[in-house]
This record gives sequence, structure tokens and C-alpha cells, in this order.
Amino acid sequence: QQRHRQKLLARALLAQGMVGMGVGDMPVVLDALQEGIATSRRTGDKQILGYCLGIYSIASSFFPVPGGEEAAQEGLRIFSQEVDDRFGLGMAYSNMARVAANRGDETGRDLYLEKFKVLYNEAPQSYQSGMFFLGTGTYERLRGNYAAAKRLFEEGMKIFGRMGSLSFSLVLRSEIGHTERQSGNLVQ
Repeated sequence: QQRHRQKLLARALLAQGMVGMGVGDMPVVLDALQEGIATSRRTGDKQILGYCLGIYSIASSFFPVPGGEEAAQEGLRIFSQEVDDRFGLGMAYSNMARVAANRGDETGRDLYLEKFKVLYNEAPQSYQSGMFFLGTGTYERLRGNYAAAKRLFEEGMKIFGRMGSLSFSLVLRSEIGHTERQSGNLVQ
């Protein structure tokens, strides 16, 4: 009974972290996910642990968090070796592509992006694919590849628009605005 309650608590904390991401409330995201990670470890629920680690790692791309890279690595291990979950595996590939890119490892980045694309082609209209375009677009924008970044953000905005996710549609619209500004298109 107690273990079942703890598993439900971990799921609720994951949901709280995801909702917090949607509205940009990073303190709530970090607290909820850190507690969700700890609770999932105690219950042995690898799937929810993997999700909490994955979303925590995604949060590290928007806000500096301790252990974001390690969370991505553990999430990859869980979804590639322990739990058969395509959504979790795609999130892990996307996170590892970002980790590799942040290290300057273009080969590693490309490897994980290719693995992600295989999964994306099987389920192109998902939260996961929208986040892929957001993360990849951000990476291209930071490298100064503004045209590529804008195309990626526009693709992600279409996905979130079709899904009815106003918050992530607005995030991507904001990223397009930053990209236009950085490329000198102030009118846009």
C-alpha cells in the first residue's frame, strides 16, 4: 500500500514538473522533479524515474541545474537498456544530442540526432518531436545559423499548434523573435 502511494506520488511530481515547464515556473519544475527522481528511486519505478530524469535534463537547457548532464546519461541508460519505452528513448536521444553539442562533440550530437530522427519519423506529431525542434533550433541559433534555427522553430510551432499547446507555441514564437532579432531583422 505504501509503495503504491509512493509510485503515485512520483507520477504526480512528474506531472507537476511538466506543467511547471509549460508555464516556465522553473523553481517548481526543479523541486518537483528532484523529489520525483528520489521517490522513483525508492520505489524502483524505472519508467517514471527515466521520465523525471529526462524532463529534468530538458529543464537544464533553459535554466542551469545541477546534474542535468548526468540525468540525461542515466535516462539514456534506462530507456536503452532497462525499459522499453519509445517516448522515453526519444527524449533520451534528444537530451544526449544536446549534451554532446554543449561539449562541442559534433559527432556525438549527430549520432543521437540520427537515432532520434528514426523515432521521430514513426511518430511525427508528438510533444517529443516538438521539443526536438525547439532544442535543435536553439542549438542552431546559438551557433549563429539563424535561417536553420528559424525553420526548426517554425516546424516545432506547427506541431505544438496542431496539438493545441498554446504555451509551447508561444515559446517557439518567442524563439523565432529572438532569432529574427539576432539576425538583424528587427522589424520582424
